[in-house]
Amino acid sequence: MPDIAFNEEWNKAGCLPFYDRVLEVKTIFKVSYKTALSRLGRKNNNFIKLFNFFNEEYQKKYFKPINREMEEIGFEEEPLPMFDILSESGLPCLVKKAVFEQLISLSRGAEILRIKVRKMIELYSDWWKSII
Repeated sequence: MPDIAFNEEWNKAGCLPFYDRVLEVKTIFKVSYKTALSRLGRKNNNFIKLFNFFNEEYQKKYFKPINREMEEIGFEEEPLPMFDILSESGLPCLVKKAVFEQLISLSRGAEILRIKVRKMIELYSDWWKSII
């Protein structure tokens, strides 16, 4: 997994929430999520912080932490069809850019992405957290 290719794919997936972004890069390079986090953590020497954040996001989605058994045998992530479809069209990227440039509100962004405002607030927060 060359650094240039990793950084390019990480940046391409920048519109996805952090958890989904890690899974996207891991899938592209056919590596574990820990390998993707480790590569990401090299920049700032913050693997533990990234792992904890990834685990928190996993717990929000699946209501349980990643445990040692899951790490050893791997775990199946549920697909996120909304972001799979939208990320191909670039719509989340456009919404992210417009929200960050204060061209649209979070509620308008939620309407465009067809998600609830609460989910949009979480997504916005995640976008800010994943600026690493």
